[in-house]
Amino acid sequence: MDPSLVSRLENVANRMENILRKYESTDSESISHGPGSNLPKTNSTSTSTPQLVKILDNVIDEKLVSFLELSAKIDIEVDHLGGLVKNAFTEHRHVLWTACGMRQPEDTKFADLINELSKKIIAVSEYKVKNRNSKFSNHLSAAEAAVGGLGWVAQPNTPAPFIKDALEMSMFYINRIFMAHKDKTDHNFEWAKTLKELLTELHGYVAENHVTGLVWNSEPGTKPTKQSLVPVTTSGAPPPPPPPQAFMIPETSKKSSVMASLLESLNTGLSATKRLKKITPDMQTHKNPALRAGKQVMKEEKENIALTHSKPGKTHDPIILWDGKIWRVEHLVGNKNAVVEVTEMKEAIYIFKCTDSIIKIKGKANSITLDRCHRTFVVFDGLVGPFEVINSQSIEIQTLGDLLTVSIQQTDGCNIFLSRDSLKAKIIASKSSAVCVSAQLDEGDDEYKEMAVPDQFMTQIVGKKLVTTVSEIATTMVLQGHGGEIYTAQFSRDGNIIASAGYDQQIYLWNVFGECENFAVLKGHKGAVMDLKFSSDSSHLVSCGTDKSVRVWDMETGECVRNFKSHTDIVNAIDVNRRGPEMICSASDDGTTMVVHDFRSKEAAKTFIDKYQMTAVTFNDSSEEVICGGISGQIKVWDMRRNDVKYTLHGHRDTITSLSVSHNGNFLLSNSMDCTLMTWDIRPFVPAQRLVGTYKGAVHNFEKNLLKCGWSPSDNYITSGSANRFAFVWDVKSRACVYKLPGHLGSVNSTALHPLQPICKFSKGCN
Repeated sequence: MDPSLVSRLENVANRMENILRKYESTDSESISHGPGSNLPKTNSTSTSTPQLVKILDNVIDEKLVSFLELSAKIDIEVDHLGGLVKNAFTEHRHVLWTACGMRQPEDTKFADLINELSKKIIAVSEYKVKNRNSKFSNHLSAAEAAVGGLGWVAQPNTPAPFIKDALEMSMFYINRIFMAHKDKTDHNFEWAKTLKELLTELHGYVAENHVTGLVWNSEPGTKPTKQSLVPVTTSGAPPPPPPPQAFMIPETSKKSSVMASLLESLNTGLSATKRLKKITPDMQTHKNPALRAGKQVMKEEKENIALTHSKPGKTHDPIILWDGKIWRVEHLVGNKNAVVEVTEMKEAIYIFKCTDSIIKIKGKANSITLDRCHRTFVVFDGLVGPFEVINSQSIEIQTLGDLLTVSIQQTDGCNIFLSRDSLKAKIIASKSSAVCVSAQLDEGDDEYKEMAVPDQFMTQIVGKKLVTTVSEIATTMVLQGHGGEIYTAQFSRDGNIIASAGYDQQIYLWNVFGECENFAVLKGHKGAVMDLKFSSDSSHLVSCGTDKSVRVWDMETGECVRNFKSHTDIVNAIDVNRRGPEMICSASDDGTTMVVHDFRSKEAAKTFIDKYQMTAVTFNDSSEEVICGGISGQIKVWDMRRNDVKYTLHGHRDTITSLSVSHNGNFLLSNSMDCTLMTWDIRPFVPAQRLVGTYKGAVHNFEKNLLKCGWSPSDNYITSGSANRFAFVWDVKSRACVYKLPGHLGSVNSTALHPLQPICKFSKGCN
C-alpha cells in the first residue's frame, strides 16, 4: 500500500478520535453558543421564554393590546384589520423565538422559517387592496406600511433602518388621520398615535438588541410551543411540563450510536478517503489573502453580536442634586415645575439631557450650562458669569435680572428673553441656527420685541483681508398668529395680500406692505386647510381641506359664497385657471380630479378618475389641460375636450407633492417625496423626452407633508420648501442651488415668490 495513503488514513483516524473525545468529555449542561457559533448544539430543548423574546413582549405588548382595543371600537372593518396585524406580530414573535434556539440556517431553510410571516404581511396588503375604496383607506395604508417593517428579520446587516423606513411610509397616512380627526379623544386619533408608538418601540428594540441582524442561537435548544405563539399580556398559567421520560432518548444511547457510525465509517477501507473534499489552493487561507480578510471581518461581527444582545437597556433617574461643587440637574423628562434654589452667587448649575421641561433657578448664580437638552425652558433671576447652551434643540432661556454673556454652540433653535437689566448682554453663536432674541426695549412697557440673529453670512476678499458681513438675504418680517402648523400660503395675483392656512382650520389674510398686519380671518372649514389659490383678478380665494370640501371666499366681504362637496375624501390640492371663465380643479384621496367650470355652479362639470390617491393638480396655461399627480409618482396630463389622458410623465419614484406651470406656460415644475424636483416641457409637438432638468437639495422626512414648489415671475428660478428647515432657490438653467435660506425651526411646507417685488414667502407654522 502506498505509504502516503496510509499516513493520510492515520491522520483521518486521529482527527476522528479527537472529535470523539471532545464529544464524550462534554457534560450534560447546556453549552452557551454565541450567534453563528460552530460548536455543536445540544439536543435538549427548552420551552421557557428566551430573554430576547421577553424584552420584545415588555416593549410592544401594551401598545399592541391598546391598538387592538381601539381597532374594535372604530369599525368592524378596522377590527378585522387589527386581527391581521396581530397575526403578523404573533408570527414575528415566533420567528424570533425560533432563532434564539438554533444556529443560522442556509438561505433556503431561512426562507422556510419566515414563509408564514411573509404570508401574514401579504394578508394585510391584500386586505387593503380589496378595500381600496373604503372610508378607512388611510388606516389600511398606514397598517400595511407598518406591518411591512416586520420584514427586518431578513435584513442581513443593520435592520433598524428598515423599520425606520417603514415608519416614515406609515407616517404619511398617520398624519392624514391626525388631520382628519383633530380631536385627540377620538378613537381614530388614538389608533394612529398607538400605531406610530408601536412601530417606534419596535425600532428601538431592534436597534438595541439586533444591531447587526437577527440574533441566532442566543439560548440553544429553546423552541416555541403552541401556547407560546401568542404574546403573554397577562400573568397566565405556567408553561407546560416537559414530556414524559419514556419518550426521551437516553444520552448514552445517543453517544453509542455516534460511536457506531464513526467506526462503520472507518472500517470502509480505502474508500474512506473518497468522500473527503478536495482542497484547492484558492480555498486555503494561507494561500488566499482574501479569505484571511473575510475571516477577520466575520470574527469581528460575531464579537459585536455577542456583545449586543446581552447588553442591558440603560435608564437614568432624574436628579436635582448639589454635589458640593455644582448643582446637577439631569435627565428630567416632562417636568414643568423643577426648581433649583441658589444660596450663594458662587454656585454653578449644570443641566444635562433634559427634555420637555421647565427649570426655575431662584437666586443669583455664578453660571448655567445647558448640555444636550431638548425642548427645555430655563428662567433665572440673574447670573454673574455666562449662560452656555451646547448641542441642544428648541431651547428657551429667560433672565429676570443681570446677564453678561450667552454662548450658543451647535444648537438648533434658541429663544433668548432679555430683561431691561440685561440689554447689554453679548450673544456669541457658533454652528447654530434659528437663534432669536426678544427684549424689553421700551420703558414702562413689559412687551418683548422679537429680533432674529442672522444665520447667513457673506465672506469675500477685500484688498488683502477676508471680510465677512451679514447676508442681505435675511428675514424681514415674521407673521405669527396661527394655532398650528401652516400647510399653504399664497400671494394674491396683484401681490397685495398673503393668505395662509393649515392645521387650525382657519385662513389668515395679511397685508404684504407696511406693518404686514393680519386684517381678516376666514372660518368655516371643519378640518385642516390643505391648499389655497386666488382667482385671476384676486376677487375670490379658493380653499380645500381634510373636511372633503372646496370653498370659495369673497375677498371683499370675507364670506364663503360657495361650498363644493363633490369629493368623498380629503382634498389635497386645488388650482384656478389663469384666463377665461374661472374654473377650479381639485385633487383628492378618493382618486378623482374634479373640474368645476363656474364659481356659481353646484356640481362638477368634469371628473377624471384614477385608481390612486391624487395629491397635486394644476391647469396648463390655456386651461385646456388638467395636470395631476398622486401616490403612484406618475404625472398625467388630461385633455379637457376628449376627457382622456393625453400623455403621462414618468420620472419620479414617489408621491407627487406639488405641481406648478411656468408663467410662460411652456414648462411644468413637479416636487416629489423622492427628494427631487423636475422640470418638464409641456409644449405641444415636443420630442418624446419631455424631462428637462432635475433639482436636488430639498428633503422629505417621516412627516411626509405635501411640500409646495413654485416659479419666479421671470421663470429663471424655482423654489421649494424642505423638511430640514430650509427653503431652497435654484437657477433653472444651471440647476444650481443659489440660495439655501434658514429661519424656521421645522419643515418648510410652502414657498412662493412675489409676482412683482423681490419678496419670498416661506411657511411652516408654529415655531
